[in-house]
Amino acid sequence: MSKQTGCRCHRTFSTGGRSAPGVAAAPERESNGAPRRCLPSWSRLTIKAGYLTRRVNLNRRSGLPLTERDARFFDVFGYLAFPGLFAREADDITRAFEAVWAEHGGGHNQRPHDHERNSALLPFIDRHPYLCSLLDDERVESIGAGLLGEDFNYMSSDGNYFVGDTVWHSDGYQRAPGYRSIKLAFYLDAVGRDSGCLRVVPGSQQVGDSYAEGVHETIATSGSNRTEQDWGIPGTDVPALALEAEPGDLVVFNHRIKHASFGGGTSRRMFTINLQQRFLEEDEELLRECIAS
Repeated sequence: MSKQTGCRCHRTFSTGGRSAPGVAAAPERESNGAPRRCLPSWSRLTIKAGYLTRRVNLNRRSGLPLTERDARFFDVFGYLAFPGLFAREADDITRAFEAVWAEHGGGHNQRPHDHERNSALLPFIDRHPYLCSLLDDERVESIGAGLLGEDFNYMSSDGNYFVGDTVWHSDGYQRAPGYRSIKLAFYLDAVGRDSGCLRVVPGSQQVGDSYAEGVHETIATSGSNRTEQDWGIPGTDVPALALEAEPGDLVVFNHRIKHASFGGGTSRRMFTINLQQRFLEEDEELLRECIAS
């Protein structure tokens, strides 16, 4: 039976003594023999803009797993919002975010961010011990375990300075059939409906469902948005939920859900942590393809 070793920021999954392809193993101990450690460091319904929004009640102790209702909501609608979940750590997280960018030229391809194009850095949290330690934070552990199972894996991360619109797309609508992957989006700036917040089309992650397939046919990828041709509306008018956010908020969504953002400043800061269900040993080749993509 396969097992996982190491903290989540250096997790490998081994099958008969072999690490999964594309995932580098990390030593269990430091050079001095000491155990390796990361550095130190729900629910109510609300109506917003005419849509039903799922938000997690912070009066519930953060270490508790998601409730069955939270998980069912995510199963059907494909997202959850956690306002203020990391509010106390927002300043520390922001400083770490800026430090990573400063060490890598300040923008895309080691060049200063020009405020004209998006800047992205992958991987991201792996480059800073404080950000890496978020993988072992009980809140992240709780979300991952509640939505993916106790043996979930860290997949990847990215840091971003966003500029302008991000048109409708999924992060792999048809990738790795049968396995769920999720994105945890950490927001470091206040963003609203028309100033760059995430918009999602609830339920559009249900591959094979007639509704989701109809949405996918029109907005399959960022390069093939046909809302004007098919629906007679611009992308900004697609019926969707706008998940407005403040620094310290966390939004979690299924990679397959259709999402976008419109408007906003020229250096909106956000980074993500991507988590994935554990692959069965017989699907090792599928895992290889998933990592390669």
